Amino acid sequence: MIDITINGTAITTEHRQLCEFLDSYFMKSCLQSHKKESSPNENISDGNSEFKFAIAINDNFVPRSQYQTITLKNNDRIELLSPMQGG
Repeated sequence: MIDITINGTAITTEHRQLCEFLDSYFMKSCLQSHKKESSPNENISDGNSEFKFAIAINDNFVPRSQYQTITLKNNDRIELLSPMQGG
């Protein structure tokens, strides 16, 4: 088990791989988002709604192509960033 923070909320997870963590967090297979190269804001659906987001770990952007290779460490800070309209 490791302790991480996601969007400012401390949680404990058994998942050490980023992709596995996202699978459990969204209840959606991370592998489905890797079938094609995509933009950082590609839709990911949990079956009920769609999310558009990018991920940063410890203030560093993580390309979607690296989700399967990133290993989470104790005290990592994960931010799910959603696009916003405005100007």
